[in-house]
Amino acid sequence: MKRPIQTMLGLACGAVLLYLLPLTGVSTQYEALLERQVQYRYIDEALSRPEQLLQPIRWEPETRPLVREINDTDRRVLERRLGDAWVSFALAQETGETAMLADWFGGSAQTRAQRAADTAFREDTRMVVLRQTARPSFYHLDGSIMQLETDALTVRYAADADGLAFYELGVDHNRSTLVNRATGWHIASHERMGWTPEARDSAPRSVPLPLVGVNYYPAETPWRLFWPNYDPATIGTDFDHVTALGGNAVRVFLPEEDFRPGSAALETNLAHLQDLLDQAEARGLHVIPTLFDLKHSYATSNWNRDVQYLDAVLPVLATSPAVALIDLKNEPDLDFEAHGEAHVLAWLLSMTGIVRRAAPETALTIGWASAEAADALWYELDAVSYHDYAPLEGTADRLSELKARIGARPVLVTEIGVTAWDIAAGVPSSPNAQDRKLAQRMAGLSDADGVMIWTLHDFPDPDPTAIGASPWVRGLQSHFGLIAADGSPRPAANTVRTAFKSFQTGDPQ
Repeated sequence: MKRPIQTMLGLACGAVLLYLLPLTGVSTQYEALLERQVQYRYIDEALSRPEQLLQPIRWEPETRPLVREINDTDRRVLERRLGDAWVSFALAQETGETAMLADWFGGSAQTRAQRAADTAFREDTRMVVLRQTARPSFYHLDGSIMQLETDALTVRYAADADGLAFYELGVDHNRSTLVNRATGWHIASHERMGWTPEARDSAPRSVPLPLVGVNYYPAETPWRLFWPNYDPATIGTDFDHVTALGGNAVRVFLPEEDFRPGSAALETNLAHLQDLLDQAEARGLHVIPTLFDLKHSYATSNWNRDVQYLDAVLPVLATSPAVALIDLKNEPDLDFEAHGEAHVLAWLLSMTGIVRRAAPETALTIGWASAEAADALWYELDAVSYHDYAPLEGTADRLSELKARIGARPVLVTEIGVTAWDIAAGVPSSPNAQDRKLAQRMAGLSDADGVMIWTLHDFPDPDPTAIGASPWVRGLQSHFGLIAADGSPRPAANTVRTAFKSFQTGDPQ
């Protein structure tokens, strides 16, 4: 059993988590601020809306009548400046380069922000603002000073040698005073007035069980080629193949580069995602959408963009009856070494919090690369899932040991597969070897609540940007299909069909 992460909301984590920015001292000293600011007016007609905001802010009505009206351009500029300020603060914590904060903070706020970021860098703690809601409470007649009351959804966490030592997610209730200088708005004061911990609903959402099916890419357009070359007719034909195998589910992948706000094809890809879900529903297939596929960074300065990715896809996924559950991330444990276990786990917890806010009824899992890693964060999820490419002889034991560690949560094995690549004389494998090994694997997983095969098709030209350029790896990856490159079913297809029926009826194979 892995060490529990301290998530007792409301506790300070030493002096380093900033409760993290009580930047007090000047919020009412307007005369002093006037001496240090340069008057500047924004002209509505001269400014255009940025193509993509780093951190959009939801605006609420003023808390009191203002002597100067805040117009749409003011709001857009403030969104950009406040968003940039907190993204820069996250970046300063990651890099230790605190001088950049002078572009966004001023006066005592700058000093305190720089000290806090330096401490966070040295002690491996982080504070990340994910969302903000703002209510203006003061706007000087000459446009030089503004005060905002903000509610900021904020993450604080600490890493140590054993992993993630502390984590909390909640809403900071702040009062910020901004001064308009020649280079734009600067945060001159930032006071945290209160804090509300994020409510946690520990009751698991229901998942339709069992789920049996395939991991899906079209044969000719796998990985990064899928969404740019989406073809509804191909989807329909392939989904018919899945139902012919007796499957009731498909696991699909949503790369962040294809579904990030600001990408040129976002609206088209969302329409294609809706089509895929509709076609699955029409055939009685459940869908397991896997998010953030091919993600390359867990830097906290990018988390707000990850939130925007979720803002784009969740409205489509949460309203589709075809979605069985969302797989938040494919094999994140493989990223522990490169990015740090604590930082990956903190990101997973934070994105889980965003999903729970936006889609509270939608079930959630994480597709771990191994059974050994799959008990991480199980208490936050509605089903536990992992992939099993480990030695065949331990298949049943790995499953039973995991189930003993996590209690009553359903367990899905969302990737198993065997290559059929036969260079010569059954080396490294063959269609018959694929058939035999898949039969053994599925027999060992008979107590699982679902199994997904990698993959439906052979891939004649695997994407080297996703799997690497090694000829050996490309050869292996090109022959995992239940359907060969010539369109004919392999022997394993019948074996899988029999196993799928056994899973769904409860009858032994």
